[in-house]
Amino acid sequence: MISGIAGKFPQSDNVLEFSQNLYNKIYMVGDKQNRIKHNFPGQPKSFGLIRELEKFDAQAFYLPPFVARCVDPQGRILLEKAYEAIYDAGEEN
Repeated sequence: MISGIAGKFPQSDNVLEFSQNLYNKIYMVGDKQNRIKHNFPGQPKSFGLIRELEKFDAQAFYLPPFVARCVDPQGRILLEKAYEAIYDAGEEN
């Protein structure tokens, strides 16, 4: 039984936007890569990147700003999406 769901996907900030992009057959992979350098042979030239890595509400998680700046973006996203999934599990439809 699934009780709550959350996620962050290429060109989609949440599960609903991701499903709408899939249903509308929107191509969510691009070749304009500003964050990643293509230094390795065989590395794909295009792949999906998630948006807004630098945005994080540190006050919501009671983190001082200097600690929030040191947390890896994957860790920040994990905190946000785990909270979002728990919140989603408690919503009544």
